[in-house]
Amino acid sequence: MIDLDRFETMDPFTHALAGAIAARSMRAPSAHNAVNAPLRLWHVVLVVTLSAVFPDIDALLGFFSDIATLTDRRGVTHSLVLLPIWAMLLGWLFSRILKRPERIWHFVGLAAMGIGLHLFFDLINAFGVMLLAPLSWRRFDWGITFIVDLTLTSTLLVGIVCAIVWRSKRAGRVIALTTAAVTAAYLLLQVGAKQIATQHAVAYAKASGLDAASAAASAAALPRQLSPFHWTLIVQTNEGFALAHVDLLRITTPVASADDGFFMRIQNAFGPVSEATWQSYSRYGGDATTNLLARPDIVSLWRDPAFAFFRDFAAYPALISTSIENDRRCANFEDLRFVAPARENHPFRYGICRLTNQRVVIYAITDEAQLQPVNRTTRLLF
Repeated sequence: MIDLDRFETMDPFTHALAGAIAARSMRAPSAHNAVNAPLRLWHVVLVVTLSAVFPDIDALLGFFSDIATLTDRRGVTHSLVLLPIWAMLLGWLFSRILKRPERIWHFVGLAAMGIGLHLFFDLINAFGVMLLAPLSWRRFDWGITFIVDLTLTSTLLVGIVCAIVWRSKRAGRVIALTTAAVTAAYLLLQVGAKQIATQHAVAYAKASGLDAASAAASAAALPRQLSPFHWTLIVQTNEGFALAHVDLLRITTPVASADDGFFMRIQNAFGPVSEATWQSYSRYGGDATTNLLARPDIVSLWRDPAFAFFRDFAAYPALISTSIENDRRCANFEDLRFVAPARENHPFRYGICRLTNQRVVIYAITDEAQLQPVNRTTRLLF
């Protein structure tokens, strides 16, 4: 069974499939016995596919930093600014490996195509891409697709398998073009679904007393797993956020059963919009009667310079819990972008403690609810 909880960024497999489909959609080269003849088709597919996976080489940074996923992931290798440099590097490398140095600029173009596809497919989910790195570390995202979209991946997989089975170059290209068109239509469906979901969030914000401008600014919709109609509606409030998990097509409230399997539990977690259950999440918690720490103490921990890496990353930060021990006061936070229903563990949960000697300790909260110390709180690159 696919463990959706293990993915925080789009998987390399989907990127590879997208690259293969794009390459196979290109017109097949003719004769290739001359020195300056076009590249072989398999050369084209290989270069675009591997280049479409290349940006995720930054996953290796996780071996050198506890917070690289937050600070450096989808950074310099996912940058439009640096794309020409990466494309030229890969183009030169492939021209040497495939022994076609006279076609280096053709390889550069194919590499740029693959990298560009990778950036696009990362841009459409909510994790965000630092398109302007290293000039800016701002993350851009369209937030229309869940990080692991089984429908999207399956469409690409079926398409490339069929293109391989039909040995005819012409038939393979037609199949690849058809797959690309179906994928584009699916993404457009998700764009429309996001617009509808966002309007429902705006309606809730207005019903809560906000004016039209404030409601539009405070409301958002986040894609969720298994269906393009599964969305988490989110509205920013004075104290934090309000969330509701909805299915845009569902009319009646699902009835959960103890016998429900993994996928059915996820399906049943999304109710109809008309009966949405809104949950409140606080940014800093209440007072000392509802949290062990008073609000000023929580705010002070949140604003500590050592916690800047999480502040900069979290789009919808919320307090999980607080604690007081003999020598420390602690607060734990999460990013609501990654709070999906029927998910046992949520990624990107971090805590900060201030000791009695004023020293600060940072830690990550693992899937097993263990506290893993974070020794480095600055980015690795630049």
